[in-house]
Amino acid sequence: MNYNFLSDAEKNAIISFCQNEVMYRAVKKVVLHTITHQGTLKPDEPAEQTNWVFGVGANTIGSTPSNEQLGEELKASLRGLSYLEDGFKKLHDIQVELPKKVKTNPAV
Repeated sequence: MNYNFLSDAEKNAIISFCQNEVMYRAVKKVVLHTITHQGTLKPDEPAEQTNWVFGVGANTIGSTPSNEQLGEELKASLRGLSYLEDGFKKLHDIQVELPKKVKTNPAV
Protein backbone atom coordinates (compact mmCIF):
# COMPACT_ATOMS: atom_id res chain seq x y z
CA MET A 1 0.00 0.00 0.00
CA ASN A 2 1.17 3.50 -0.77
CA TYR A 3 1.44 5.71 2.31
CA ASN A 4 2.23 8.97 0.47
CA PHE A 5 -0.55 10.66 2.43
CA LEU A 6 1.69 10.46 5.54
CA SER A 7 4.71 12.66 6.17
CA ASP A 8 7.96 11.08 7.35
CA ALA A 9 7.28 12.55 10.82
CA GLU A 10 3.86 10.86 10.87
CA LYS A 11 5.35 7.57 9.69
CA ASN A 12 8.02 7.75 12.40
CA ALA A 13 5.34 8.42 15.02
CA ILE A 14 3.36 5.38 13.85
CA ILE A 15 6.48 3.22 13.90
CA SER A 16 7.23 4.34 17.47
CA PHE A 17 3.61 3.69 18.45
CA CYS A 18 3.73 0.14 17.06
CA GLN A 19 7.02 -0.59 18.80
CA ASN A 20 5.38 0.16 22.17
CA GLU A 21 3.31 -3.03 22.42
CA VAL A 22 1.50 -1.99 25.63
CA MET A 23 0.41 1.30 24.07
CA TYR A 24 -0.58 -0.38 20.80
CA ARG A 25 -2.78 -2.92 22.61
CA ALA A 26 -4.29 -0.29 24.92
CA VAL A 27 -5.23 2.05 22.06
CA LYS A 28 -6.64 -0.86 20.06
CA LYS A 29 -8.71 -1.86 23.09
CA VAL A 30 -10.17 1.64 23.45
CA VAL A 31 -10.91 1.99 19.72
CA LEU A 32 -12.59 -1.42 19.53
CA HIS A 33 -14.45 -0.97 22.82
CA THR A 34 -17.73 0.21 21.32
CA ILE A 35 -17.86 -2.80 19.01
CA THR A 36 -16.45 -5.54 21.22
CA HIS A 37 -17.34 -4.57 24.78
CA GLN A 38 -19.94 -6.77 26.35
CA GLY A 39 -18.15 -7.32 29.65
CA THR A 40 -15.32 -9.16 27.95
CA LEU A 41 -12.46 -6.64 28.02
CA LYS A 42 -10.05 -7.06 30.91
CA PRO A 43 -6.95 -5.15 32.07
CA ASP A 44 -3.64 -6.34 30.58
CA GLU A 45 -5.40 -8.60 28.08
CA PRO A 46 -5.69 -7.89 24.35
CA ALA A 47 -9.03 -6.84 22.86
CA GLU A 48 -10.53 -10.03 21.52
CA GLN A 49 -13.72 -10.54 19.57
CA THR A 50 -15.44 -12.45 22.37
CA ASN A 51 -19.17 -12.32 23.06
CA TRP A 52 -19.62 -8.91 21.42
CA VAL A 53 -22.35 -10.34 19.23
CA PHE A 54 -24.66 -10.61 22.24
CA GLY A 55 -24.95 -6.84 22.18
CA VAL A 56 -26.33 -6.74 18.65
CA GLY A 57 -29.82 -5.31 18.81
CA ALA A 58 -29.35 -4.09 22.38
CA ASN A 59 -29.79 -0.46 21.29
CA THR A 60 -33.45 -1.01 20.45
CA ILE A 61 -34.87 -0.26 23.91
CA GLY A 62 -38.58 -0.89 24.26
CA SER A 63 -38.97 -2.84 21.05
CA THR A 64 -37.91 -6.15 19.64
CA PRO A 65 -35.86 -5.81 16.47
CA SER A 66 -36.83 -7.89 13.46
CA ASN A 67 -34.54 -10.59 12.14
CA GLU A 68 -33.72 -8.30 9.22
CA GLN A 69 -32.74 -5.47 11.57
CA LEU A 70 -30.57 -7.81 13.63
CA GLY A 71 -28.92 -9.12 10.48
CA GLU A 72 -28.23 -5.61 9.20
CA GLU A 73 -26.71 -4.54 12.51
CA LEU A 74 -24.62 -7.70 12.73
CA LYS A 75 -23.40 -7.28 9.16
CA ALA A 76 -22.46 -3.63 9.76
CA SER A 77 -20.68 -4.49 13.02
CA LEU A 78 -18.69 -7.26 11.37
CA ARG A 79 -17.68 -5.00 8.49
CA GLY A 80 -16.65 -2.19 10.85
CA LEU A 81 -14.68 -4.59 13.03
CA SER A 82 -12.95 -6.01 9.96
CA TYR A 83 -11.98 -2.54 8.71
CA LEU A 84 -10.57 -1.57 12.11
CA GLU A 85 -8.62 -4.81 12.46
CA ASP A 86 -7.16 -4.33 8.96
CA GLY A 87 -6.19 -0.77 9.84
CA PHE A 88 -4.36 -1.87 12.97
CA LYS A 89 -2.52 -4.58 11.01
CA LYS A 90 -1.48 -2.06 8.33
CA LEU A 91 0.08 0.19 10.97
CA HIS A 92 2.88 -2.38 11.20
CA ASP A 93 3.52 -2.11 7.44
CA ILE A 94 4.48 1.56 7.57
CA GLN A 95 8.14 2.29 7.01
CA VAL A 96 10.14 5.42 6.37
CA GLU A 97 11.94 5.31 3.06
CA LEU A 98 15.59 6.07 3.54
CA PRO A 99 17.22 8.29 0.94
CA LYS A 100 19.08 6.24 -1.64
CA LYS A 101 22.80 6.74 -1.69
CA VAL A 102 24.15 7.69 -5.06
CA LYS A 103 27.15 5.61 -6.00
CA THR A 104 30.04 7.73 -7.09
CA ASN A 105 32.96 6.73 -9.15
CA PRO A 106 36.09 7.18 -7.01
CA ALA A 107 38.19 7.54 -10.18
CA VAL A 108 36.37 10.72 -11.21
